[in-house]
Amino acid sequence: MQKKLKSLNLVLISLLLLTGCETNNMFTFGITKGKYVHHFPEKQSPALTEFMNTYLKVNRKLLIRNNNGFVYSKDKIGMEYKELSYSYVSKSYLEKLYEPLLGGKSSDPQWYKMFRAKRTEVERKELLAADIKNYTLPSVRLKENNQLEIITKAGEKIIDLPKELERYGVKESHELVINVSEVNNQLFILDILDLNIEHPGEGTLYIGLFVKQDLSDLTASKLMNKDLQKTIDRGGLNPYKEAFKKVGDSKRYAYLFGDTIIDLKNDQIMEIKESDYLSNDGKYIYINGKKDELPNGEQKIQTIDNYMAGNEVYEIEYKLDYKKIAKELDFATSGIGSAKLSYFNEDYVMLRLRYNGRLVGTAGETNVIVDFQEDKRNPTFYLVDLGISSPPTIK
Repeated sequence: MQKKLKSLNLVLISLLLLTGCETNNMFTFGITKGKYVHHFPEKQSPALTEFMNTYLKVNRKLLIRNNNGFVYSKDKIGMEYKELSYSYVSKSYLEKLYEPLLGGKSSDPQWYKMFRAKRTEVERKELLAADIKNYTLPSVRLKENNQLEIITKAGEKIIDLPKELERYGVKESHELVINVSEVNNQLFILDILDLNIEHPGEGTLYIGLFVKQDLSDLTASKLMNKDLQKTIDRGGLNPYKEAFKKVGDSKRYAYLFGDTIIDLKNDQIMEIKESDYLSNDGKYIYINGKKDELPNGEQKIQTIDNYMAGNEVYEIEYKLDYKKIAKELDFATSGIGSAKLSYFNEDYVMLRLRYNGRLVGTAGETNVIVDFQEDKRNPTFYLVDLGISSPPTIK
């Protein structure tokens, strides 16, 4: 009887150990599980629409997004144009545009050709004056001697730029390039490049002009962080703080442009490490996402609140397995050659991977769309080569 009890105990202990190991493996490796798909996403989704909008309107600055569509800056003021213009694409138009691509394989030459041709099909109409008013877009025209005419719903104003920007050395004869980088119901921000002024270590003079929609106030500042911080310290941006785009659940942080995040509580520009990647919407940080080679293995993404708090709370954790991806694609490779982010937003990450050959050369290249919409811990990996190698840059 005792022998039977001992044997039963041994069986129970073994089962418990096996169950414990299995549970532990499920916990430890839960973030490594993912579905690999060898084609373009087969269903429309908000994240796919957002990505396609960015791809199709590459080099355009997104100003406004709403439930109906997207508004972009179109032509900046410079040698060719003397007035800002804007373009609009509706979500319904965009979804109809990319619908034929759904489920397609990049290995199909006809599909790849169609994908690349979609950019030329995008609606590129200029918004009419009525549309400009509806979207609170300023009408901006550069006249002789660098006199800037601005018209908004509240009125119009001529800004004498050589006088307003005299402390920076701007002259009537200087060649200026002007674009709009941010706009909402209360303010807009104009980026001004003076092509006649170069500063050692800084490059071309780059100024931001913060303007209230009612034209009651304007503030100029150089846009390097150290200069912008001086403007904040003297209270120059106080009239605009409430109108800045808030990011994060705490609403403590404001996203201006580029990698510029302001702590509204302490009036400080917050530092983002050179190795970390800020998402397109300014809400998330991909840890080590800007490294020359994105590390293999565990990947971590934080909200802006947690990143700035310096904690280790992660919104998304998942694993990249370059060896597994190479096997899925039948690449005969000695290992990864380069791995970089080429797109990053709330629910989508896109990678560009290049694999070394066994001895020399390249074994192959691909894009990987990592889709977190259904499961943030176990994303879907779309292995589809779109020929997209780097994030879009804004003109």
